[in-house]
Amino acid sequence: MDDTSGGHGDSFLRVEGANDEPPRQRNVLVLTDFSEKVHAALTFAAAYAQASRGKITLLHVAKPEEADRSVDLSQLVAEYNEQAPCDWMLLQGDFLAEVSNVVQNLQPALVIIGSQHLNTPELYKKSLARTLFKHLRGAYLLVQEEVEEVPFQRILLPVDFTDKPECTHDWLNLFAPFFACEVHLIMPQVNENDLQEAIELNREKIVQILEKRHIPYQEFTVPGNDEYTQEIIAYGQEVGADLLVINSTRSPEDFYILESHERSLILHARQIPVLVVNA
Repeated sequence: MDDTSGGHGDSFLRVEGANDEPPRQRNVLVLTDFSEKVHAALTFAAAYAQASRGKITLLHVAKPEEADRSVDLSQLVAEYNEQAPCDWMLLQGDFLAEVSNVVQNLQPALVIIGSQHLNTPELYKKSLARTLFKHLRGAYLLVQEEVEEVPFQRILLPVDFTDKPECTHDWLNLFAPFFACEVHLIMPQVNENDLQEAIELNREKIVQILEKRHIPYQEFTVPGNDEYTQEIIAYGQEVGADLLVINSTRSPEDFYILESHERSLILHARQIPVLVVNA
Protein backbone atom coordinates (compact mmCIF):
# COMPACT_ATOMS: atom_id res chain seq x y z
CA MET A 1 0.00 0.00 0.00
CA ASP A 2 2.07 2.88 -1.30
CA ASP A 3 0.03 5.60 -3.00
CA THR A 4 -2.44 8.08 -1.61
CA SER A 5 -6.01 8.04 -2.93
CA GLY A 6 -8.30 10.85 -4.00
CA GLY A 7 -12.02 11.25 -4.49
CA HIS A 8 -15.20 12.26 -2.78
CA GLY A 9 -15.97 9.44 -0.36
CA ASP A 10 -18.49 7.44 -2.40
CA SER A 11 -19.55 4.09 -0.93
CA PHE A 12 -19.96 1.31 -3.49
CA LEU A 13 -21.32 -1.38 -1.21
CA ARG A 14 -22.61 -2.25 2.18
CA VAL A 15 -21.41 -1.08 5.59
CA GLU A 16 -22.16 -3.18 8.66
CA GLY A 17 -24.95 -2.04 10.96
CA ALA A 18 -24.80 -1.25 14.65
CA ASN A 19 -26.58 -4.45 15.73
CA ASP A 20 -24.26 -6.91 14.02
CA GLU A 21 -22.90 -9.85 15.97
CA PRO A 22 -20.34 -10.64 17.31
CA PRO A 23 -19.47 -7.66 19.55
CA ARG A 24 -17.93 -4.82 17.58
CA GLN A 25 -14.81 -4.66 19.74
CA ARG A 26 -13.82 -8.06 18.31
CA ASN A 27 -14.00 -6.88 14.72
CA VAL A 28 -10.83 -7.13 12.67
CA LEU A 29 -10.44 -4.65 9.83
CA VAL A 30 -8.11 -5.79 7.03
CA LEU A 31 -6.97 -3.17 4.52
CA THR A 32 -6.01 -4.38 1.08
CA ASP A 33 -4.65 -3.00 -2.17
CA PHE A 34 -4.73 -6.55 -3.60
CA SER A 35 -1.01 -7.12 -3.26
CA GLU A 36 0.10 -10.68 -2.50
CA LYS A 37 0.54 -9.75 1.17
CA VAL A 38 -3.24 -9.60 1.70
CA HIS A 39 -3.13 -13.35 2.31
CA ALA A 40 -0.61 -12.87 5.10
CA ALA A 41 -2.86 -10.23 6.66
CA LEU A 42 -5.94 -12.45 6.36
CA THR A 43 -4.08 -15.36 7.97
CA PHE A 44 -3.53 -13.26 11.09
CA ALA A 45 -7.05 -11.84 10.92
CA ALA A 46 -8.56 -15.33 10.75
CA ALA A 47 -6.45 -16.51 13.70
CA TYR A 48 -7.58 -13.56 15.79
CA ALA A 49 -11.23 -13.81 14.76
CA GLN A 50 -11.32 -17.53 15.48
CA ALA A 51 -9.84 -17.12 18.95
CA SER A 52 -11.99 -14.13 19.91
CA ARG A 53 -15.12 -15.30 18.06
CA GLY A 54 -14.92 -12.08 16.12
CA LYS A 55 -15.49 -11.03 12.55
CA ILE A 56 -13.32 -9.90 9.65
CA THR A 57 -14.14 -6.92 7.47
CA LEU A 58 -12.04 -6.56 4.34
CA LEU A 59 -11.74 -2.98 3.06
CA HIS A 60 -10.41 -1.54 -0.16
CA VAL A 61 -10.34 2.22 -0.78
CA ALA A 62 -10.32 2.70 -4.56
CA LYS A 63 -8.83 5.48 -6.59
CA PRO A 64 -11.30 7.45 -8.76
CA GLU A 65 -10.09 5.88 -12.01
CA GLU A 66 -9.86 2.35 -10.60
CA ALA A 67 -11.94 -0.51 -11.98
CA ASP A 68 -14.60 -2.17 -9.83
CA ARG A 69 -12.84 -4.68 -7.51
CA SER A 70 -15.97 -6.11 -5.91
CA VAL A 71 -15.41 -9.52 -7.55
CA ASP A 72 -11.87 -9.67 -6.14
CA LEU A 73 -13.13 -8.79 -2.67
CA SER A 74 -15.87 -11.40 -2.90
CA GLN A 75 -13.35 -14.06 -3.86
CA LEU A 76 -11.12 -13.23 -0.91
CA VAL A 77 -14.07 -13.34 1.48
CA ALA A 78 -15.17 -16.69 0.09
CA GLU A 79 -11.67 -18.05 0.59
CA TYR A 80 -11.52 -17.13 4.29
CA ASN A 81 -15.19 -17.27 5.28
CA GLU A 82 -14.88 -20.88 6.45
CA GLN A 83 -12.25 -19.86 8.97
CA ALA A 84 -14.14 -16.86 10.42
CA PRO A 85 -17.17 -14.70 9.51
CA CYS A 86 -16.08 -12.31 6.75
CA ASP A 87 -17.57 -9.36 4.95
CA TRP A 88 -16.19 -6.68 2.69
CA MET A 89 -16.44 -2.99 1.90
CA LEU A 90 -15.45 -1.11 -1.24
CA LEU A 91 -15.14 2.66 -0.89
CA GLN A 92 -13.86 5.47 -3.08
CA GLY A 93 -12.32 8.65 -1.73
CA ASP A 94 -9.43 9.96 0.29
CA PHE A 95 -7.68 6.99 1.88
CA LEU A 96 -7.11 8.46 5.33
CA ALA A 97 -10.60 9.97 5.57
CA GLU A 98 -12.36 6.80 4.43
CA VAL A 99 -10.40 4.51 6.74
CA SER A 100 -10.95 6.92 9.61
CA ASN A 101 -14.71 6.81 9.06
CA VAL A 102 -14.76 3.03 8.90
CA VAL A 103 -12.66 2.72 12.05
CA GLN A 104 -15.03 5.08 13.87
CA ASN A 105 -18.07 3.09 12.76
CA LEU A 106 -16.75 -0.45 13.20
CA GLN A 107 -14.51 0.18 16.21
CA PRO A 108 -12.25 -2.74 15.31
CA ALA A 109 -9.98 -4.35 17.84
CA LEU A 110 -7.24 -4.49 15.21
CA VAL A 111 -6.52 -2.90 11.87
CA ILE A 112 -4.34 -5.35 9.92
CA ILE A 113 -2.27 -4.32 6.92
CA GLY A 114 -0.38 -6.76 4.75
CA SER A 115 2.55 -4.80 3.38
CA GLN A 116 5.57 -5.54 1.24
CA HIS A 117 6.55 -1.88 1.01
CA LEU A 118 8.01 -1.11 4.43
CA ASN A 119 11.50 -2.53 4.01
CA THR A 120 13.27 0.59 2.69
CA PRO A 121 13.23 4.15 4.05
CA GLU A 122 12.01 5.53 0.71
CA LEU A 123 9.00 3.21 0.52
CA TYR A 124 8.30 3.59 4.24
CA LYS A 125 7.85 7.35 3.81
CA LYS A 126 5.30 6.80 1.01
CA SER A 127 3.44 3.99 2.73
CA LEU A 128 -0.25 4.38 3.44
CA ALA A 129 0.30 2.31 6.57
CA ARG A 130 2.59 5.05 7.87
CA THR A 131 -0.10 7.62 7.11
CA LEU A 132 -2.57 5.71 9.26
CA PHE A 133 -0.48 5.24 12.33
CA LYS A 134 0.75 8.81 12.14
CA HIS A 135 -2.77 10.26 12.33
CA LEU A 136 -5.27 7.76 13.79
CA ARG A 137 -5.68 6.34 17.25
CA GLY A 138 -5.82 2.56 17.38
CA ALA A 139 -3.79 -0.64 17.06
CA TYR A 140 -2.24 -1.34 13.64
CA LEU A 141 -0.77 -4.73 12.85
CA LEU A 142 1.75 -4.68 9.99
CA VAL A 143 2.24 -8.12 8.45
CA GLN A 144 4.81 -9.03 5.81
CA GLU A 145 5.02 -12.82 6.11
CA GLU A 146 2.48 -15.60 6.67
CA VAL A 147 2.74 -17.88 9.71
CA GLU A 148 2.28 -21.62 10.07
CA GLU A 149 1.52 -21.71 13.80
CA VAL A 150 -0.97 -19.87 16.01
CA PRO A 151 0.32 -16.29 16.37
CA PHE A 152 0.24 -13.83 19.29
CA GLN A 153 2.00 -16.11 21.77
CA ARG A 154 5.58 -14.83 22.09
CA ILE A 155 5.43 -11.05 22.19
CA LEU A 156 8.46 -8.76 22.08
CA LEU A 157 8.11 -5.49 23.99
CA PRO A 158 11.13 -3.16 23.84
CA VAL A 159 11.56 -1.07 27.00
CA ASP A 160 13.58 2.08 26.48
CA PHE A 161 14.13 5.31 28.41
CA THR A 162 11.43 7.34 26.65
CA ASP A 163 8.66 8.57 28.92
CA LYS A 164 5.25 7.69 27.46
CA PRO A 165 2.73 8.70 30.13
CA GLU A 166 -0.25 8.01 27.85
CA CYS A 167 0.84 4.38 27.39
CA THR A 168 -1.14 2.09 29.72
CA HIS A 169 -0.49 -1.09 27.70
CA ASP A 170 -4.19 -1.68 27.14
CA TRP A 171 -3.14 -3.53 23.97
CA LEU A 172 -2.66 -6.55 26.24
CA ASN A 173 -6.46 -6.81 26.40
CA LEU A 174 -6.44 -7.62 22.70
CA PHE A 175 -4.47 -10.83 23.15
CA ALA A 176 -4.26 -12.06 26.75
CA PRO A 177 -7.93 -13.21 26.99
CA PHE A 178 -7.65 -15.30 23.80
CA PHE A 179 -4.05 -16.48 23.49
CA ALA A 180 -1.46 -18.05 25.80
CA CYS A 181 0.78 -15.00 25.70
CA GLU A 182 4.29 -14.65 27.03
CA VAL A 183 5.81 -11.16 26.93
CA HIS A 184 9.54 -10.68 26.43
CA LEU A 185 10.79 -7.37 27.81
CA ILE A 186 13.86 -6.20 25.86
CA MET A 187 16.06 -3.54 27.47
CA PRO A 188 18.90 -1.62 25.80
CA GLN A 189 22.46 -1.59 27.09
CA VAL A 190 23.21 1.90 28.46
CA ASN A 191 25.99 3.40 30.58
CA GLU A 192 24.40 6.68 31.71
CA ASN A 193 22.80 6.50 35.15
CA ASP A 194 19.91 8.78 34.22
CA LEU A 195 18.98 6.63 31.24
CA GLN A 196 19.28 3.45 33.27
CA GLU A 197 16.94 4.86 35.91
CA ALA A 198 14.39 5.84 33.25
CA ILE A 199 14.54 2.33 31.76
CA GLU A 200 14.05 0.78 35.18
CA LEU A 201 11.04 2.97 35.92
CA ASN A 202 9.43 1.98 32.62
CA ARG A 203 10.28 -1.68 33.25
CA GLU A 204 8.71 -1.60 36.71
CA LYS A 205 5.53 -0.04 35.32
CA ILE A 206 5.16 -2.77 32.71
CA VAL A 207 6.03 -5.58 35.13
CA GLN A 208 3.32 -4.41 37.54
CA ILE A 209 0.77 -4.50 34.73
CA LEU A 210 1.86 -7.98 33.62
CA GLU A 211 1.87 -9.41 37.13
CA LYS A 212 -1.53 -7.91 37.92
CA ARG A 213 -2.95 -9.64 34.85
CA HIS A 214 -1.03 -12.86 35.51
CA ILE A 215 0.73 -12.70 32.16
CA PRO A 216 4.07 -14.56 32.14
CA TYR A 217 7.09 -12.59 31.05
CA GLN A 218 10.83 -12.82 30.53
CA GLU A 219 13.44 -10.09 30.65
CA PHE A 220 16.47 -9.64 28.45
CA THR A 221 19.05 -6.86 28.24
CA VAL A 222 20.79 -6.77 24.89
CA PRO A 223 24.59 -7.14 25.01
CA GLY A 224 25.18 -3.84 23.21
CA ASN A 225 27.48 -5.28 20.54
CA ASP A 226 25.26 -4.09 17.70
CA GLU A 227 22.47 -1.59 17.08
CA TYR A 228 19.58 -1.93 19.53
CA THR A 229 17.20 -2.62 16.65
CA GLN A 230 19.29 -5.47 15.27
CA GLU A 231 19.72 -7.05 18.69
CA ILE A 232 15.96 -6.92 19.32
CA ILE A 233 15.27 -8.68 16.03
CA ALA A 234 18.03 -11.23 16.61
CA TYR A 235 16.59 -12.06 20.03
CA GLY A 236 13.10 -12.28 18.55
CA GLN A 237 14.27 -14.76 15.94
CA GLU A 238 16.04 -16.79 18.60
CA VAL A 239 12.93 -17.18 20.75
CA GLY A 240 10.55 -17.54 17.82
CA ALA A 241 8.68 -14.30 18.52
CA ASP A 242 5.46 -13.81 16.56
CA LEU A 243 4.65 -10.22 17.50
CA LEU A 244 6.65 -7.05 18.15
CA VAL A 245 4.85 -4.21 19.94
CA ILE A 246 5.71 -0.53 19.48
CA ASN A 247 3.95 2.16 21.51
CA SER A 248 3.98 5.54 19.81
CA THR A 249 4.26 8.95 21.46
CA ARG A 250 1.61 11.66 21.05
CA SER A 251 3.03 14.98 19.87
CA PRO A 252 1.70 18.43 20.88
CA GLU A 253 0.43 18.73 17.28
CA ASP A 254 -1.69 15.58 17.78
CA PHE A 255 0.51 13.40 15.59
CA TYR A 256 1.71 10.00 16.68
CA ILE A 257 5.50 9.83 16.65
CA LEU A 258 7.82 6.83 16.52
CA GLU A 259 11.38 6.99 17.82
CA SER A 260 14.19 6.35 15.32
CA HIS A 261 14.83 2.81 16.61
CA GLU A 262 11.09 2.08 16.40
CA ARG A 263 10.98 3.16 12.76
CA SER A 264 14.03 0.99 12.18
CA LEU A 265 12.24 -1.99 13.72
CA ILE A 266 9.37 -1.60 11.25
CA LEU A 267 11.87 -1.47 8.39
CA HIS A 268 13.77 -4.59 9.43
CA ALA A 269 11.34 -6.89 11.25
CA ARG A 270 10.15 -8.63 8.11
CA GLN A 271 9.34 -12.04 9.58
CA ILE A 272 7.97 -10.67 12.84
CA PRO A 273 4.65 -8.79 12.60
CA VAL A 274 4.73 -5.33 14.17
CA LEU A 275 1.88 -3.93 16.24
CA VAL A 276 1.92 -0.11 16.32
CA VAL A 277 -0.19 1.13 19.23
CA ASN A 278 -1.48 4.71 19.22
CA ALA A 279 -2.94 5.33 22.67
